[in-house]
Amino acid sequence: MSGSPDDPFSIMEIAVTGVYYPENAKAWWTDELITREQAIASLTINVAKQMFLENERGSISNGKYADFLLVNKDVLSCPVTEIHTAKPAATYFEGKKVFLCKLTRKAYQILHDLKTANQQATGRGIETLCLSLWRNGE
Repeated sequence: MSGSPDDPFSIMEIAVTGVYYPENAKAWWTDELITREQAIASLTINVAKQMFLENERGSISNGKYADFLLVNKDVLSCPVTEIHTAKPAATYFEGKKVFLCKLTRKAYQILHDLKTANQQATGRGIETLCLSLWRNGE
């Protein structure tokens, strides 16, 4: 999926760097680049708002559907030119696992920890939980 027009990680990299990575060109519109956090919001909650679904989708909070994606790398801290290489590790739709790639034993532990952490969390974004797990080396 990497490189296709609907690949969210390629879109995120372009929004942050202004460069379409296969072209390895000079950045376009550098005064309009956004942060990684802004790019994630643009691809999640802002899309839900455009569809008038922000009360049920687009972020993780009590009363909303649990739609989220686990990624094989931390797109908030990896080198900016490698964001497009991120791949889905697992996809959850309405709280149910609908996709799980071949993960290492370590990644299975992250999923277990995420489930445990999510049961204890209220109002924290799932992306925050994922990032804290990865940043803590778990």
